[in-house]
Amino acid sequence: MDILERLRRIKKGLWIAVGVAFAVLFLLIAVVVVAALILRAWDTRNAPKIVKNQIGIELITISPGSFLMGSDDVRDDEKPVHQVTISKAFLFGRYEVTAGEWKAVMGKAPPGFEADHFPARYITWNDAQEFIRRLNQRNDGYSYRLPTEAEWEFACRAGAKTEDPSDIELLAWYDGNSNNRLHPVGMKHANDWGFYDMRGNVSEWCQDWYDKNYYPESAGADPKGPGNGQERVKRGGSHFDDRSKVRCSAREGGAPTEILDTNGFRIVAAALAR
Repeated sequence: MDILERLRRIKKGLWIAVGVAFAVLFLLIAVVVVAALILRAWDTRNAPKIVKNQIGIELITISPGSFLMGSDDVRDDEKPVHQVTISKAFLFGRYEVTAGEWKAVMGKAPPGFEADHFPARYITWNDAQEFIRRLNQRNDGYSYRLPTEAEWEFACRAGAKTEDPSDIELLAWYDGNSNNRLHPVGMKHANDWGFYDMRGNVSEWCQDWYDKNYYPESAGADPKGPGNGQERVKRGGSHFDDRSKVRCSAREGGAPTEILDTNGFRIVAAALAR
């Protein structure tokens, strides 16, 4: 075989190799594109369904379910861990109620007024009830209230049985990263159900009376807390609190008239029958 014939065969082999390489590359690109489309469709299908009311408050539907409430590892008022069932779907505020939303309902800025996209603060439990009363007067098709303590923890855990201490930097403003100041809502990551600032930023009022010994007596389905008390439940901790208080199971109480620059709230809602 002469040299020219060998060169022709080598050239032919190179062209075949190049063709195979391009075919493989095209196949890989096609696989990546198809995978991206599948993931996009999956994300869209599983994205939280957001409802926005007349003044722009965003809420996400939470389906019924059961979860383990409390913790046996930290404070006595979180014991014992017990199973709780939430029997009905409800809408839960995507963010803490903001100063702008407070103005829209109350007609004036909240105490310690920040820019519209910051949480409303210096809010007493009684103040939150007045906000909700006026919001309900708008008759926009929803009935609003504060969350129960169980609903709040259900939303905070977002399907997780235990809390991962390593995710605090992603999810929470607390004394380790906040520089002891309030931050706009939604600056941290959302939890797995799409809720922002469940931990830290401002402490959030719940509907229930607070009783440190309530859990052993708690109902297993849709608990609403003790029948009476001196303090109302606050959840989530604030930007001034250490990491031990910025947990889904952490509980504290405050008088309904308590005014602190770390007190805020978020709302829940149910659609009214039409």
